Amino acid sequence: MNEIFPKLIQDRPEADIPLDGITTYLSQAETHQILFMQFEENFELPEQADGGQVEIVLEGKISMEKEGKTKE
Repeated sequence: MNEIFPKLIQDRPEADIPLDGITTYLSQAETHQILFMQFEENFELPEQADGGQVEIVLEGKISMEKEGKTKE
């Protein structure tokens, strides 16, 4: 997998997400949690029901389904 994150992010601890094809670095404090996620090409993330979250795509495309609607 071609690393897209700078060393500053790569030096963060990796989050324990038991899925093959994903690398996740964690930034966490009392007031926030940020996951920097890098996926292998054509990765399918299982459906999840998280609270408020924001997704920012740095490279490539992602298709997401929410409330029956797919957005790319």
